Amino acid sequence: MSPQELPPAPPSRPSYEPRSRSHSRDFDDVSTSSGSDEPIIELLERERRQWQDEREKLIQCIHLQQLELTQRSMAAHERAVDIAKDFARLIGAFEERLVAVETNVQKEIASLRAVTENLLIATGKAPPTNNGTN
Repeated sequence: MSPQELPPAPPSRPSYEPRSRSHSRDFDDVSTSSGSDEPIIELLERERRQWQDEREKLIQCIHLQQLELTQRSMAAHERAVDIAKDFARLIGAFEERLVAVETNVQKEIASLRAVTENLLIATGKAPPTNNGTN
């Protein structure tokens, strides 16, 4: 997921007051002697709206954290795949070099045997017989 697809970040500081201050101020406005339920209903509505706002902010924060975790997981997986590909490529290159070295060693051994046989023939000594063992 690209950064362009992310929803806007929530504000860094909450726009509401701590519950203790706003709550006490709200109850100061309520007149208990009036007998009218209207201020209480307004208080409850205001509390409900504040709770909904706080809930929305928390849900947005959780959502952003989930997105971040998903992005980190995807990045870690992609990095692991890249490392595995590099490792496989390096092992393949090492194998090719090892085969090349083994091939060159075999050629050198054959060349040394040929030179040794030629020297033995030139000195008049018979080359050793090959009994199926090297």
